[in-house]
Amino acid sequence: MIGILSDTHDNLKAIERLASELNEADVEVVLHAGDYVAPFTLPVLAKVECDEFIGVFGNNDGERDYLREKAEEVGFELVGEIFTGEVLGLRVAMIHGTEEAVVEALARCGEYDLVVYGHTHEPEERVVGDTLVVNPGEVCGYVTGRRTAALLDPDEKKVEFVEF
Repeated sequence: MIGILSDTHDNLKAIERLASELNEADVEVVLHAGDYVAPFTLPVLAKVECDEFIGVFGNNDGERDYLREKAEEVGFELVGEIFTGEVLGLRVAMIHGTEEAVVEALARCGEYDLVVYGHTHEPEERVVGDTLVVNPGEVCGYVTGRRTAALLDPDEKKVEFVEF
């Protein structure tokens, strides 16, 4: 199972609750589409018991060097602005999503099974050609009033949104 999240925005209480949800779902990999905001969120995110945590930066992530340092301390990988690679058999591209045209280009290019983005704080699942596009919404709950994340079964390419 893949846990997909974005826009944690320093809400430690929400991150704690999310960690419980993801542990209950027995996620193997977590994909975070950015906007952690402060490095102190990463040790709390580390309460998720997963094999791998891959993240990209969002537009509100200012302390990038220190975020990377804290990520390394807890065994996470923050790769920069964009991630492309294989995750549990899926070809994945992940970006924060500040530029909608870039998200659309990644979805339409046909190179990826999954495109993950955040930024809008709105949960979304759609298919473009053979590519599944997922925005998990916002963990923080600040903009929409809803705390959401997504769970993806990589074999079935089936998405379930969780609200916590």
